[in-house]
Amino acid sequence: MTLALFTVSTDLTMLFIAQPAIGADLRPGVTEALWIVHVGEFLAASLAITMGRLGDRLGRKRLLVYGMTGYGAASLIAAYAPNVETLIGARALIGLSTAAITPSAIALLRSMFPDAGQFTRAFSILMAAFTAGMAFGPPLGGFLVDRFWWGAVFLACVPAAVILLAVAPWTLPEFRDDRRVRLDPLSIALSVIAVMGLIYGVQQASGGTVEAHHVAIALTGVAAGYAFIRRQRILAHPLLDLSLLGSREVRIALPAVFLVLVAFAGPDVLIAPFLQIGLELTAVQAGLVLFVPAAVTVPVTLVTPRLKRRLGSRAAMILSLAIAIVGLITAALSLLAAGKTTVLVVLIVGLVLVGAGAPVITLLSELLVASAPLQRSGSMGALRDLGSTLGSATGIALVGTVGALAYRNTLTTPTTLGNAEAEAAVDSPGAAVDVMAQLDGGTRETFLASVTESMGLSLQAGLGIAGVICLGVLLLIAVGVRDVPGTEPESLPTEAETA
Repeated sequence: MTLALFTVSTDLTMLFIAQPAIGADLRPGVTEALWIVHVGEFLAASLAITMGRLGDRLGRKRLLVYGMTGYGAASLIAAYAPNVETLIGARALIGLSTAAITPSAIALLRSMFPDAGQFTRAFSILMAAFTAGMAFGPPLGGFLVDRFWWGAVFLACVPAAVILLAVAPWTLPEFRDDRRVRLDPLSIALSVIAVMGLIYGVQQASGGTVEAHHVAIALTGVAAGYAFIRRQRILAHPLLDLSLLGSREVRIALPAVFLVLVAFAGPDVLIAPFLQIGLELTAVQAGLVLFVPAAVTVPVTLVTPRLKRRLGSRAAMILSLAIAIVGLITAALSLLAAGKTTVLVVLIVGLVLVGAGAPVITLLSELLVASAPLQRSGSMGALRDLGSTLGSATGIALVGTVGALAYRNTLTTPTTLGNAEAEAAVDSPGAAVDVMAQLDGGTRETFLASVTESMGLSLQAGLGIAGVICLGVLLLIAVGVRDVPGTEPESLPTEAETA
């Protein structure tokens, strides 16, 4: 299962690195390029609830195996995609498979480790594998693209799928709900429309401009979500059992997961461009800088069980958030330092501290999965995935929009630029770099300084928002979460119940 989650989490981060090579080879349009990146994420999030419930019914091991089969086949198709349409289709299949893999793997832990201490350690190992994949994705993707071709980032996932398919049937136990109930097609359709509409709407806003059709799609998602909830209330066997949201822990932990991902994922959209434009690092150097804080999250996630045992869940979450807040403040203050080297060093220290706050995500996720009845742990794992995906998308949209506004309102363009070039420079730091070629030496340096300053201010605004959100979550957990034995996993069902 760690192999499955490590492989799945490397997929998107490797794709980011492969984008320029894909663009040069297949020449996708702007809209097609966005779909290559986001179609898998959209489908994985929109089908998470359905797949979680399907795993409860069909069997979690079986769904995990089916998911990895589809993932390996889709990755093979993507690696040798001859055109954009084929690649988008393969990415859609990868997203569908991912929706089956992650909730199944998390839910299987409940049946494999009924002991609370073992469950905590196993869950931390699984989260560490997922985090490691996110950390190693960019350097691994860069190596594969440089040495081979862009399809290698997809082809590298196939051996992992083959290994899992060879081993999983003989090593993993099976568990499923003993009630055989037909899934409601209308509920599935409403959940997909709701999640895809919301994610699309908030992600499109990350460019800093909101158009009418973006709002319309987001509102359609909200309406579908409302209809979905209403329908679940009247069904005898709903797709999403709303009683899962009845406990105090879930009502606190689910929004907390969402908000933490808003805070942790949001600044990422501003950090990488600042490293490359503001600090003049190459893409490889920027990738290595970002690898450092990402790699820190792996060992701190592995020590989460010990942290929980020493302090208790609530205190451990509060400590993790406090460290992350200190890191966000440090990263924001680094932009006030003199000299690019000093800025870079202090920024890395701040980002490392943010990475050291990763145990809060593991502890909140464990609290959610452990609070659900054993027969519904797949559905709760799916809700956890949905909350984190929506949080990441909202964070990118929120921080990206605020950062774009800060950049546009503080940038000073040279008077020698034409109106079209000046407008392009104000819209995007990347465009600002392009137009610098038209300027003479002194004016170019002055304009670069203005771009760097504006990007720094936008990044400070994003880090500040993330810090405020983390502080709010800290207070929410301090007031709302209790260290009680009620979150301990249930005992395993009998063989008759799992037959």
